[in-house]
Amino acid sequence: MPDLGDLRGPETKKQHIVDHSFLRRPDGKWTLWACIRGAGPGRLLYGWEGESLTSGPWHPLGVVARAEAAWGENAGQRSNPASGAPSRTGELAVSTQRPEAIQAPHFLQHGDGFLCFYNSAGIRLMTSRDGLHFTRRGVPPDGNLLYPDGGRDIMVLPIGGVFHAYSTISTQDNRAHISLRTSRDLQVWSPARNVCAGGRGGVGVVSAESPFVVALDGFYYLFRASSNDGRTYVYRSLTPDNFGVNDDAKLIAVLLLKAPEVIHHEGEWFVSDLADFQGIQLRRLVWRAATADPEPPVDQMGAAAQKLTVALLQMRPEGHDLQANQRKAERFCRQAAAQGADVALMPEMWSIGYTRFAPDGPLSKDELFARAVATDSDFVQGFARLAQELNLAIAVTYLQAWPGAPRNAVTLLDRHGREVFTYAKVHTSDMKALESAMTPGEEFVVGALDTAHGAVNVGAMICFDREQPESARLLMLKGAEIILTPNSCTLDDRRQAQFMVRGMENVAGVAMTNYPAPKNNGRSVAYDYRSSQLVEAGPEEGLFLATFDITRLREARRSSIWGGAYRRPHRYRELSAPQTDAAWRRTNGLGQPFHPEER
Repeated sequence: MPDLGDLRGPETKKQHIVDHSFLRRPDGKWTLWACIRGAGPGRLLYGWEGESLTSGPWHPLGVVARAEAAWGENAGQRSNPASGAPSRTGELAVSTQRPEAIQAPHFLQHGDGFLCFYNSAGIRLMTSRDGLHFTRRGVPPDGNLLYPDGGRDIMVLPIGGVFHAYSTISTQDNRAHISLRTSRDLQVWSPARNVCAGGRGGVGVVSAESPFVVALDGFYYLFRASSNDGRTYVYRSLTPDNFGVNDDAKLIAVLLLKAPEVIHHEGEWFVSDLADFQGIQLRRLVWRAATADPEPPVDQMGAAAQKLTVALLQMRPEGHDLQANQRKAERFCRQAAAQGADVALMPEMWSIGYTRFAPDGPLSKDELFARAVATDSDFVQGFARLAQELNLAIAVTYLQAWPGAPRNAVTLLDRHGREVFTYAKVHTSDMKALESAMTPGEEFVVGALDTAHGAVNVGAMICFDREQPESARLLMLKGAEIILTPNSCTLDDRRQAQFMVRGMENVAGVAMTNYPAPKNNGRSVAYDYRSSQLVEAGPEEGLFLATFDITRLREARRSSIWGGAYRRPHRYRELSAPQTDAAWRRTNGLGQPFHPEER
């Protein structure tokens, strides 16, 4: 979300990038305009430009258009034009009680220039020669092309010299449909025709939005977004004026996309997505062979589905030798990158190979704690440099230097070597002397992990954390889609089943890396949100890959009865109340009474 400065809204969390459009300019650069809703004055258009469609950086152009009262647009309390628009006789009265509203830009190359259709008190038009600077066009009598009483989300497709304008129409009975009007000169238009409504997409006021029509191989494809469920419904027809009204016979696909725009560039197809209002993402679009009789609809993203592959690095440690463990993890990370992983996950406290202190052991407590390293140490930052080199996210686990006593920590580094988060184990294993003497973490954290296929919300819990249901629950409530779990203990069938349930009950993917035999017994494992086991290792050392389908996980979250769907948090007061039942009183690994409120 760009910084709007003085135009930012009072609640920045409610500012969203929504409908948008791309064009390629004569100079080879790209222009992107998008509507930002929730800004201080209302809705405005913001722009970016980029050298490449598929790779950054995209540079901000700033606010490129606001509604103008002089053109009869929904300008809210703005009475004077801010972009040099001329005064017009017969200027329409503009309500000062409503916020500004300019939205739904749609670019179209036409002749040796460009058109930009948009919505503000009807469908309106700007033109440009260079694809960067646009000027409003005066269309009699008030600048409005179409639908002064409620049309929006315009898309125009030229077919045989005729402009086909598809728009969203919301009716007084709170229904919506896709309307089509045609014109040869953008001034005289045919009567409106309802070309798609109802069916699986729904009938509500937001059930038929952001229409986009593609002509391909003798067929017409309508992409119709529905905010009822956050999906886009795709229809195929032999004609451009009938995709089915209360009839799904032409429905061929249901995609997990919001407000898509379809782009054909250098022989490849792309489709954009609002990505749950976290920004605009671009995905490759793969077309299936068409037949005269459409196939039954399927929920899918085909080859464009977003996936995340986690490499479980089930490594045998070199004792508590920091440098040797660093070198070994580097070799495994290189192997993970070579096999196409997006994330590499180490077992718990890899920096010291989860070595414990003991009076007769290899190290005393002071000697072991002296091996704690900071997050900015060469151990962690060495993996940051490696992540950038390999284009691989790495979850680094280590004994973290901390005031008073060290922590059991994991730092997730993204593929650019940037820190996504550092998490310290909250549920320290206080039944053992080592972790009884350590500092526990204070909160569960989730971060947006940038991957080559789009952002994924990732959280972490460590070993004994996964045996407490609150850990994964809190991560889910904070938005975690994938939960990474470094581990060091013997894993049996009960603990595997317990871990599987953590994913199922939170509609999340879970991945755990354990130490191999003889230190532990391996069995590193991953489950998807459906309780399906993606991989389970044996006891031996090795690298094991688990691939999560993020697209299907997100779709499942929209319909699941689990996760956060039917919770009643106002009934859970006892979960955070002090513990009083004597049956649960314990001593810690140092032989002292365990007081949870002190940890």
